[in-house]
This record gives sequence, structure tokens and C-alpha cells, in this order.
Amino acid sequence: MLAQCTETWNSLPLWGKVAVGAGGVVLAGATLKNVYGVSQTHESGIICKNWKNDVVYLYQFPRSPYLPNASPFCLKLETFLRYAKIDYEVIGSMNHWSKEGKLPFIELNGVQYHDSDFAMEMLVDHFKLDHLEADLTDEQRGMTRAMFKLAEQSLCEAMIYNRFLENMDGFFKAMGFSVNFLQRAIVGRFLTKKIRARVNGAGIGRHSREEIYLIAKADLEAFSLLLGDNEYFFGNKPHTVDIIVWSVLCQSYYMPFDNLIRTYIITHFTNLDAFITRMKEHFWPDWDQMLLKKPVKI
Repeated sequence: MLAQCTETWNSLPLWGKVAVGAGGVVLAGATLKNVYGVSQTHESGIICKNWKNDVVYLYQFPRSPYLPNASPFCLKLETFLRYAKIDYEVIGSMNHWSKEGKLPFIELNGVQYHDSDFAMEMLVDHFKLDHLEADLTDEQRGMTRAMFKLAEQSLCEAMIYNRFLENMDGFFKAMGFSVNFLQRAIVGRFLTKKIRARVNGAGIGRHSREEIYLIAKADLEAFSLLLGDNEYFFGNKPHTVDIIVWSVLCQSYYMPFDNLIRTYIITHFTNLDAFITRMKEHFWPDWDQMLLKKPVKI
């Protein structure tokens, strides 16, 4: 398909390339800033004017046809809200970004809070949620920080490589985007360049394909060993660390295309396979109702 797109693109007159390219850049920019925080625009001021006291307004990427959100950071923050039993409303839109130009972000009582981790910390303070993790030892709290970084700064980068640089068509399908083949050609070229720069900057992109998946497999093995025979990482009840790791694992596990990360989980790390399903059933009994029903036309 990519070869056909490229051939058609090369046959277009200059004005045609400009028209199609403009639409492609808009879509590519929206995709990058929503899913991975690459943006040059931001929202100024509070968005929800008629807010209700102590209701969280969650701004995030629109739903996906395959999981509630195809951004690990959006999925993490919404699942945390469910974990903490906080009243919230979702605004799934490509029209609102935080003051930093990123998603997700929240508004609470007329104040905007950006970054999923800072938002979660604020929610713990505001709603006095220290009891949620009060049963953890100091060692487990340290492990939570280490596992958080392993999930979101190592395994997540391998997932980004897999999703964008190896499965671009599957990515559009996963996001629920309805794009024609010309948009696919332009957006694919734009995203490939940007994502390549991102993973190279993170370091992982400078490795060979084989080495990248060896890193991903090693990360998965570490999580599998830490989980062991437990239902959750620290016993028989979920904590924030479970939400963090699960939100990243879901991004490969529920994709509508074959990928090595999911294959590793299913064939080598069956306790993670069961963990993913267990978390889904615990926090998302309404999973099917939360999926995108109609494609997003660009």
C-alpha cells in the first residue's frame, strides 16, 4: 500500500501535493500531540466554565475501537480515577490541549493540572487518598518508582517503535482514524520522521530492530519475575504500580495487528497475560461500552 501511495503522490501536480500535504500535516500534528505530547499549541485559561465542585474533567485522546484509550498516559490517568473512586467526566477531543500542549490533562474546581503523574499526585493530596497505598512498605514504594520508569521510559519506547515504525497502518486502525491512501502516505512519512527522531533521542532507536525487541523482552521478563504467582504486583489487591504497568502493556496487547511484544506476553510470560485480563475485568467491567463505535474522519 505504501508503494501505491508514494507512486500516486509523485504523480500529483504541485497544487495537489500542497492540498493533500496540508491535510496530512494537520492530522499528523494532532496525532503526535495527543498520543505522545509532541505539540506547539496549547490551551490558555480554563476550558470547562460550568464545572461542578470536586468533579474531575479529564481531557484526553478520543476512544479507540480496541481499548478505552490508545495512549498509555490517558489510559493510566482514567484508570487511576476509577481506582480512587473519584467522580469524573471525559472530554475525548482533538481540540483541547493543556497549557503545555499535551494530553492528558485535568481540570478540577476551576484549575488546570497537566501531566498525568503530577495530576495523580495532586489528586492524592486533594482527596486525601494516602490510604490507597498505606499498606505498602518502603521497599515496595521504591519498587513502584523503579517499575514506573521501566514501564514508561523503556518498554513504552519499544512500543512506540513497534507501533509507528513497523505497524503504521495498524496504528491508524487502532486509533479509529479514517484516512484515505494519500493522507496515509503524507502522514506516514511525517510521523516516521518525527518518531524516528524521538526514539533516537531516547536512545533505544539507535539500536537494531533485534536489539530493541531484546530490550522489550528483558523488560517484560523483569515484570513477570516481579509479579510471580501474585494476582497483582504487591499481593491480592491492585495499586498504582499495577495501573502504570498495565496501561503500557495494553498498548501492544490489544492492538489489531501482530506484534512481538504481545507474542512475548502470550508465549513466554503467561502470568502477565493473566494479569492484563485481570486488571481489565477489575477496573473496566464496561470495557466494551467504552470502545469507539464509529471511525474518526479526518
